[in-house]
Amino acid sequence: MIGGRAPSAYLQQLQTHEHVQLNDKSMDAILQSHVITRSTFGQTTLRTFSQLVNRPF
Repeated sequence: MIGGRAPSAYLQQLQTHEHVQLNDKSMDAILQSHVITRSTFGQTTLRTFSQLVNRPF
């Protein structure tokens, strides 16, 4: 589903997909359960996003 798009575009596509249909509050809760914030998806490159979400805790 990512297909070379920016993470922010991927998040929007996932959230509005016909089988998902989540509002912002519900999507944010899912992201937070994985210790990811919506702003992380604002990163413009998949490489930067990957570095952020694969960081050690």
